[in-house]
Amino acid sequence: MDGDYTIEDVMAHYGLTAAEAHAAMACYYDNQAELDATRERVLAEIRENAMTLEKFKASLADRNSEEYLKTKQLRPLFPTHIHTSIG
Repeated sequence: MDGDYTIEDVMAHYGLTAAEAHAAMACYYDNQAELDATRERVLAEIRENAMTLEKFKASLADRNSEEYLKTKQLRPLFPTHIHTSIG
């Protein structure tokens, strides 16, 4: 089966009978090329659209840009410079 899982593990996890588990495997093997291609396409799409830390930081920077804020008539999310004084 998938990875280190036995057919019994899969049956128990999904609540399948032996006949259902074997039918699912037969369906997969009968359509393996199409199913594998679909899986790879979906995984590639997920990777392409995933929010990385760099994309997230860029998104925050864009939302704090003067142009964006003027368009939305908003204040900055984060100060562009911080003034501190002690005394």
